[in-house]
Amino acid sequence: MILDKNGKTIKSNMAEMQGDIATREIVEAIALAAELMPHPSRLLKTISKPITEFEKTLLQPDVAAASLNIHDGIKTLLWDVSQSKEEGQRATWFKSLFKTWQNIPATSSNAITAREFGYSIFEVMWQKDGSSWIPVDAVEKPREWFRYDQAGMLRLITKNNKEGIAVDIAYPRKFISIRHGNTYKNPYGLGLLELVHWLVKGLNNNFEWLLQFLEDDGRDHWIGYVSQDANQDYINKVMTALSVLRRRSVAVLFEGVRAEQRENNGRKSSSEVFTAFDTLAVTKINKLWLGSDLSMQTAATGARASTETGASIREEAVLSCKSLAEELFNTIIRWTKELNTLPGTDQEEISFYLFKRPKTTKEQSEIDNTYATATGRKIGDQLLARRGYEQGDFIDAQQDTATPVTVFSSGYSPLNPLFAAVETAKKKS
Repeated sequence: MILDKNGKTIKSNMAEMQGDIATREIVEAIALAAELMPHPSRLLKTISKPITEFEKTLLQPDVAAASLNIHDGIKTLLWDVSQSKEEGQRATWFKSLFKTWQNIPATSSNAITAREFGYSIFEVMWQKDGSSWIPVDAVEKPREWFRYDQAGMLRLITKNNKEGIAVDIAYPRKFISIRHGNTYKNPYGLGLLELVHWLVKGLNNNFEWLLQFLEDDGRDHWIGYVSQDANQDYINKVMTALSVLRRRSVAVLFEGVRAEQRENNGRKSSSEVFTAFDTLAVTKINKLWLGSDLSMQTAATGARASTETGASIREEAVLSCKSLAEELFNTIIRWTKELNTLPGTDQEEISFYLFKRPKTTKEQSEIDNTYATATGRKIGDQLLARRGYEQGDFIDAQQDTATPVTVFSSGYSPLNPLFAAVETAKKKS
């Protein structure tokens, strides 16, 4: 029981309990939920178009290198729509569908730009096939064409409709919004490019002023001696002459003025400071994009070990952001199921997922090849996929015309020692 300040029982309204209470309409006294929300970027205080500024930031060489590293990594991932051992009819249908796209790696790469800009917008292209609607592509559209309203709904801004068209209502199952780090307060998401914007500004422009300051402050000091009865005008002229002497190494001094040079022991060269700042900035950029940096890894030493560590860092970063691409394709799968009657049952679990290409060592491949050749057995599809092989890498048992190995009634075979050696090698590996 809940009592008010007068001790009377407060009765709850269950109708209100089922809806939202804390809304922008109430808290911020907004008349229309369709009122567009501005991009919450901190850059808006001085920059009217943050997306354009973010695109410039992405062109900075260190940022571009980190970004391309991730995008190249996401393009190497393999995909599937079912993790079941036995693939059902619906999984087979969707797998056949996506195999016709031809651009899944590029689409996946476009999807993870949401991590850099905060959000990405895709338009799904549909084709009519008999009584079915089939998705044939998902095209990324310029994000600056869209805004979010106070209700968090995506709107397409047009020349004839400055308030924007609510695309989910006007064009259902047509536009997909992929967002990174979005909240109720900030539906645009949090992009990495905003976090590195000022680092890039420092690398490109503002650091020049600091270098100039360091060069001026790092020079040797000059002290001028004048008589005690010198007036301020005379002193100012001497200081000007000493400043010229400090900057140009040549100056004209008044007769009777003594100048003394004192070494600046605490100075540092501007090149050293710039190198330190450049290293710090690049480290922070790599930490944001890759989640780590080679300078943070202490286990590996040497060129090869450093390369392997860098590849491992990228692999972990790629796997951490692949969910953005998976969200895009799983939304398309859900819409396709809503629009069509598909083969199989609804109980069949269908989920698009990306996974890294399996690695096969030379030793393991030799063991597998020896086993396949000796037994004459065809390698199963699951083993091929798990090991990273392709069809045709091993001799097909049906095409092997070799004379069968004699097996005695006791069960002994001349190849038994070979099989035992193979099994021992597999255990050691």
